[in-house]
Amino acid sequence: MERLPPEVILEIITRLPIRSLLQFRCVCKAWFTLAQDPYLLHNYQCRSTQINPCLILHSENTLHDKLHIIDEDHHHYNQAFPGKPNLPFNSAMPSFDITGSCNGFLCLTDTQVPDTSYIYNPFIGESIQLPPVIKHFTYQRVALGFGFDQVSKAYKVIRCVYCIPEPGSRAHRPFGIINSDISIHTLGTDSWRSLGKKPRHWLDWNSPTASVNGFLHWLTKAHKYKQSHDIVAFDFATEEFHQVPCPSCPSFKRNMYSLVELGGRLCAVVRVSYNGKVDVWVMKEYNMASSWSKDYILGEHAPVGLNLGLQLSDRMRNKWFSLKNVQVLCLMKTGEILIEYGRQAFACYDPEKAEFRDLNIHGLPNCFQSVVLRGNILSLQDSIQIQI
Repeated sequence: MERLPPEVILEIITRLPIRSLLQFRCVCKAWFTLAQDPYLLHNYQCRSTQINPCLILHSENTLHDKLHIIDEDHHHYNQAFPGKPNLPFNSAMPSFDITGSCNGFLCLTDTQVPDTSYIYNPFIGESIQLPPVIKHFTYQRVALGFGFDQVSKAYKVIRCVYCIPEPGSRAHRPFGIINSDISIHTLGTDSWRSLGKKPRHWLDWNSPTASVNGFLHWLTKAHKYKQSHDIVAFDFATEEFHQVPCPSCPSFKRNMYSLVELGGRLCAVVRVSYNGKVDVWVMKEYNMASSWSKDYILGEHAPVGLNLGLQLSDRMRNKWFSLKNVQVLCLMKTGEILIEYGRQAFACYDPEKAEFRDLNIHGLPNCFQSVVLRGNILSLQDSIQIQI
């Protein structure tokens, strides 16, 4: 390497998969310093948007929960062996949920103490704990959202907390909610700010969110007064909610669906059958009801490794889809759609050939929650904008 020009060395390093780059940093002090070069960091982050994202798997464990990283440099995830990052907060928070993700960072929340959350970079093992919350109810459900304000260039966490009745009480409200509060935290500050308003919509705290055009999208909860789910978006710049039109299709309101971002567009994955068949609706022009289009029809498929008899824990069972359903994760650079089945296995779907390709990933946990995440080698402290 000593004979190569510095610019060539940096260009080579920027093309390494993230796991190899992290190993490169650990060889010696000179290589560690080289890996901190601003040119390298900038170009590596730009390149991360041009390759397939990493897969982050969250699994439960008797002593403490674990995270697993699968990078894209294994023939499109095939023959990959998940890496296990160090979790510096495991002793203080042995059991957690992934409650948000943005630009290579995860938002993790304590399952036992839901007012405790961390922002964590799983690639370099750095984490920061969020400050104490403003308002807490004895019996509550919390919807957390983590995103990036493209105007102020700041990372923010929104917290919608819903107070539910005490067990055994008779509260006649839509799905039992008797009080609520919304607050927001800007990373780099030491407190939460109350938005001073009550939410017009009851966000579904168990459903996956989708980040598109700087907005974070939720589904609302259905109840006896309104059986269908609405789509609600939060703007991290204006700190306001707005409703997004759903497809004007009668069958859409009768089926369960989830939200996902595919190719920079908001998509709705509609469950058509209980055996894994789904339709994927794509919003071609943001916030225009007429632009919804059913672009993908994914038929029934049972990938290698799927065990329909597996018993899920209560935590995994509450995370939206059951074993017989699928979760559409992302659109890959090949044009294939990456899909998770039953929290156990993965497959890719080729829309042009209408064919499935099973992924042979070794060392997977028996059951997991999966999140797609762009590789990020930047420090949290360097990424957040400190507020005065």
